[in-house]
Amino acid sequence: MYWFNCPPLLKQWLDEVLTYGWAYGSTGDKVKNKKFMLAVSAGGQEHIYSEQGEYKLTLDQVFSSFQLTALYVGADYQPLHAFYGLDTNPSEDDDVPTHQDVANNAIEYIQKLLALSE
Repeated sequence: MYWFNCPPLLKQWLDEVLTYGWAYGSTGDKVKNKKFMLAVSAGGQEHIYSEQGEYKLTLDQVFSSFQLTALYVGADYQPLHAFYGLDTNPSEDDDVPTHQDVANNAIEYIQKLLALSE
């Protein structure tokens, strides 16, 4: 995640790939029914991405434009995969992820990807 949005290279990819006549429009069906899932790393802790948290929005809400994009091009949007707490300058109260936390999250992500292929 980059300033509550996608990184510039992902935006460029979306602009260049999801084009009229290819991804949408009368002849645009190349991504129709294809699974679409975001994998997001967030600097903040999970609790701040809630209606009661600092940002007042969940990550699902922050990235709702991607769900709408998938809907628009007929793709099959899947729930996002998130890893929280990767702030490079954490406060004393933050739970800093360990190497084991990163490894466990990577395994969870791989399991989600494998489940998508079934």
